[in-house]
Amino acid sequence: MKLHGTNYDKRRKLTEQDKEEIRSSAGKGISQSQLAIDYGVCRSSIHYILHPDKLKKHRAKQNKYKKKYYNTKKNTIAIKESRRRRKEIEELQNLLTLSQLNKKALNSKP
Repeated sequence: MKLHGTNYDKRRKLTEQDKEEIRSSAGKGISQSQLAIDYGVCRSSIHYILHPDKLKKHRAKQNKYKKKYYNTKKNTIAIKESRRRRKEIEELQNLLTLSQLNKKALNSKP
């Protein structure tokens, strides 16, 4: 699959020289949207180049919600136990419905 030059290409697209040009252009009054179009990146990329402190805050906020690593063996055991309990409950429910059906059948006989 070809990624280069497509929307799926997540590699770095701007050089340090490009970033310096973006900073100087923004200082001259060119809008972030126009800079994004000129350099072929999204507006938020331009925003984070101009405000690197906000990028650090954004990344810190995102890392806060990342999934924590867990003990896979404990997790596997817990999943198996949960499935076993669920199966037991289903079997009990099936037995209860069968017994209820038998009672109805016995009560309906003349």
